[in-house]
Amino acid sequence: MNSWELAEKLNFLARLARYANTGIGSNQFLDASTTIRHLDVDEVEPQMVGFLLAQGLLSETTASAISEIIKTGNSSLEQALLKKTPKGVQSLLEVSGLSIPNIARLYEDCGIETLEELRKASRSGLLSSRKGFGERFSRQVEGMVTQTLSGRRTLPLSNAIHLVNLLQRKVKHFEEASKVFVAGDIRRGKELIEKIDLLVVVSKPTVKTAQEISKYLELGECTITKYGCEGQISGVQVRVHLCRPEYIGSAMCLATGPGDHYQKLCSRTIFKNRSVAGFLLVKGDEESFYKQLGLPYIPPEIREWPDCMELSEGRPRWDLVEEDDIIGDLHAHTPWSDGRSRLSELVRQAEQMGLEYITITDHAQGISVTKGLSAQDLEAQTDKIRKMNAFKGTVKIVPGIEYNIDADGHVDFQTRQKIMRIGALHSGLGDDPSILENRYLRAISSGAIDIVAHPTLRRLLVRPPIEIDWDMIFSECSKTGVAVELNYAPDKLDPPWQVARIAMKHGCTFALGSDAHYALHLKELPSGVKLARRAGVSRENLLNCKSYEQVRELCWRGQ
Repeated sequence: MNSWELAEKLNFLARLARYANTGIGSNQFLDASTTIRHLDVDEVEPQMVGFLLAQGLLSETTASAISEIIKTGNSSLEQALLKKTPKGVQSLLEVSGLSIPNIARLYEDCGIETLEELRKASRSGLLSSRKGFGERFSRQVEGMVTQTLSGRRTLPLSNAIHLVNLLQRKVKHFEEASKVFVAGDIRRGKELIEKIDLLVVVSKPTVKTAQEISKYLELGECTITKYGCEGQISGVQVRVHLCRPEYIGSAMCLATGPGDHYQKLCSRTIFKNRSVAGFLLVKGDEESFYKQLGLPYIPPEIREWPDCMELSEGRPRWDLVEEDDIIGDLHAHTPWSDGRSRLSELVRQAEQMGLEYITITDHAQGISVTKGLSAQDLEAQTDKIRKMNAFKGTVKIVPGIEYNIDADGHVDFQTRQKIMRIGALHSGLGDDPSILENRYLRAISSGAIDIVAHPTLRRLLVRPPIEIDWDMIFSECSKTGVAVELNYAPDKLDPPWQVARIAMKHGCTFALGSDAHYALHLKELPSGVKLARRAGVSRENLLNCKSYEQVRELCWRGQ
């Protein structure tokens, strides 16, 4: 069992444990899955488990489960939990996008026990008429069920990155492969990945080479041509493109997509009659490819913009933020609220990543789903951070708070401390758009917050973004100097690029936030950078590129 399959199995165990509610904490399995994903190894060896346990990265329960899975391929804990889980719930658990609370409601309140019953409930209007579900949820469920029944899976970007990195390392050992590149949706940074694309450079593409690669990767039943192969791994579509070295730029652009972007390039007069079967016979790398079109290199992340080519005309280059530009994180949690890693563990992880600072923004007490900080708790935590900063460590800590923006647009409490104050909606998400807009506007204009966190409130595969007047919201952010968060928690990646571009249009400042509840969540930074680049964000309008001293000066703008 490879590391990706092991991480997926641990994720499923977390879902089972949460539904069964037997006292086995589901979060420890989620954290174990995250730990495995970030090992960057193909196979997890038995001796690694003991090391991870000693480092505090696994609990006794998860270490035992992983050891058993490595040895036997199965988990007795999983079997025990399945025995306590009704058959109907087990069917619903197959739909990865369904949250456990929604599964419980569908099974217990609606009496749904099979995927066909779920699809029927969606099509009949039963779900759309139920309070708490609604029309958008119903449409989303029908799509998820159809995909599950087809045997195909959609992965959040962070999970897909783990799998593609594993496949890329494997193909590099293939004798005929001189170079292997990640392409497709992952390279563009799409939030949800339906297909994994790899570009493999070979001296001469042939059907035989494509067949050998498909067997090497164990893609199962495949579509094979001399230009590549396409099959599945654990229900995930995988496509391998083959190209000769001299055409790498054109092949990379084609394999990266999206298709309409490449077709627009093909239609440009300069390349007329140089296309064979939809492939441009243009030599050189990608930068050279665009240069021959009279365009600067267009970064993969913005190629989905319908106007990206028009905006590129006459521009010397696109100046988007790079991962090396990021020197701090602006949103993390500790056990003072609902985080699972101690402050010292977050600092250690930030240090290993070469960050200069990390911002601790535990929840204030207004959010009902978790314990939170009172004004007195915040004062005590800030004092502790001040003492930790007095030691000359390489990573500084910015004190902060994540306020809840209530139904009236107010935050939990006011503070005179110089801290980073982020504010977010956590309840009433189904309210009328005008109500949500007023809540945001009151909080932003009050001077009580410095950053609007996870603004569209979406949860990938679970909850779509709210639809409100973003022009009005971001115009107010721009006027008041409130930054817009780019939240790169794996299940959020919020806001979508279409919404973030509206904030760009209004000249807003942005703040990348890991929303880390576990230290290794900080390592999701590559997804965060993709999120920022998809919005067209540069280092100049991203707070995370500013120094610790500059960020502290920006805290509590009213002081």
